[in-house]
Amino acid sequence: EFGAYKLSLEVAPPPPEALRLSIGESQDGTLGADSALNDEGYRARHYRFTGREGQRIEILLEADDFDTYVVLYREEGGA
Repeated sequence: EFGAYKLSLEVAPPPPEALRLSIGESQDGTLGADSALNDEGYRARHYRFTGREGQRIEILLEADDFDTYVVLYREEGGA
C-alpha cells in the first residue's frame, strides 16, 4: 500500500520495579487501570527470583477474570 506516514520517537517511562519472590513463596495480586504496562502494552506485574543454571522450577499463574501468561527474562548482566 502507498501513502504518507509519520514516525516519532519519545522516551518511554522506566519499567516498574520488580517485586522479589523467593522459591516456595506465593503472591496474590490485582491488575487494574493503574497497573504498569509491559513492553507489549498489557497490564502486568513484575517479579524477580534468584535461581541457578540448570535448576528446575515450576511457575503456576492463574486468574479467573483474564488469560494469564508468564515471560521469563535473564537479569541484565547475568550469565
